[in-house]
Amino acid sequence: MDRNAIRKVSPLNEFFMKDSPMGEGQGSGSPVMLKVVQCALFEGHPFRLFEGKRLVDFANDIKVNGVMQPITVRPKKGQYVEADDARLQVYEILIGHNRWNGSKVSGLEEIPAYIREGLSDAEANLFVVNSNLMQRSPAEMLPSELAKAYKMQLDAYKVTGKNKALLAEIQEASIPCGADDEESRAGLLPRGRIRDKVSNDTGIDRETIRQYIRLNYLVGDLLKMVDDGKISRNPAVSLSYLKEDEQYAVRATLSLKGFKIDAAKAEMLRSYSDAGTLTNDRICAVLSGAAKKSGRPAAVKVSPKVISKFFTQEQKQAEIDEIVGKALQQWFAENGRA
Repeated sequence: MDRNAIRKVSPLNEFFMKDSPMGEGQGSGSPVMLKVVQCALFEGHPFRLFEGKRLVDFANDIKVNGVMQPITVRPKKGQYVEADDARLQVYEILIGHNRWNGSKVSGLEEIPAYIREGLSDAEANLFVVNSNLMQRSPAEMLPSELAKAYKMQLDAYKVTGKNKALLAEIQEASIPCGADDEESRAGLLPRGRIRDKVSNDTGIDRETIRQYIRLNYLVGDLLKMVDDGKISRNPAVSLSYLKEDEQYAVRATLSLKGFKIDAAKAEMLRSYSDAGTLTNDRICAVLSGAAKKSGRPAAVKVSPKVISKFFTQEQKQAEIDEIVGKALQQWFAENGRA
């Protein structure tokens, strides 16, 4: 018998494995039996595997009943493993990481698998992310898992061009609130057209998706605090706009001083960062509660009556702003407050 040949799953096993979730194995023919050592974790896999008692229980069930539902894999180009005096192709797991890991722990040597040929990296990313999002509740996932998953999904849709309506919705949702950068929004749907597709498909609203994508800009230490429940999502999003060194300074202050952070403090830190005035002392003042006001000046309104007294309707806002600025500068200079 050729040890390099892939063994087909028997008709009886195939009967028990027919209830695979939508998308698994479609278009890939009958499942085959692969050596467990031939299978490898998907590179960049964003989801946690079972561990502890859950893994032990799952492995025991596999030991008794076998793997009833095939995993899905793709060939890992140019990679082989030596097993049973044979050189075998290595396959990257797309769907079924826990089944594979449970099989390893249970001591099984083989696992049923659907093989998907010719997938691009972007298409493989969609396999991994979409299957997990369909099979698992967001409540089961850490914020960091959802952040990486939605980012992988977004990037994959950009490359593949698939599901353009969903891409436009997620991409628009990833733009910071209030941003109006035409270059970054080129090709997107008009801002006023809000679709419900993401919410209907995943149960996650567009603003929440935007927030999760923003979490990818947090440094690892702060992202772990979000996973641990020490920082909630809203303040975490504000912190994601801080420069990397500023984020590390915030993390160090939180750790050393035992301060807590809420949305108001995080937004205050962001305002100082935007103004280029976020120092270590200011970070400490904000997090301790000593700083009560943001670094942004309060909005000033001038009544139309005053405006019409000095300006005509034909004058543009930029011209008015310039004249007002010069007048204020002269006034403060004359009154000793320049």
